[in-house]
Amino acid sequence: MLFDHFTLDAAWRYEREAPILDEQILSCLLAYSWPGNVRELRNVADRFVLGVLDSKTINKPGYATPKSSLPRQLESIERSIIEDALRRKQGDVQATAMLLGVPKQTLYEKIKRLSVDIE
Repeated sequence: MLFDHFTLDAAWRYEREAPILDEQILSCLLAYSWPGNVRELRNVADRFVLGVLDSKTINKPGYATPKSSLPRQLESIERSIIEDALRRKQGDVQATAMLLGVPKQTLYEKIKRLSVDIE
């Protein structure tokens, strides 16, 4: 129940739809010992909503521990946010830039740097 709460909270904060919690993910969450307690659970919910953590990575032992460097994780999150915003604005870069609160040129630079497909 707490993970559901954190997932819904993260979805609201990141203005995204909450992903569906399937049985495989739920069983992994229940089997994990949670040494970081509630803060760790909240962080996992955030990553789940941002698409960094999914059913392919969550079933591995130690999934709550980041597998890559902070810059790579941030790039992944940024790419996911940009891709989601582009989908929501049907690929309209100007509208996406306005939605994200960045200049259009900055968004184009990020799209190029992160290899985001505009379509």
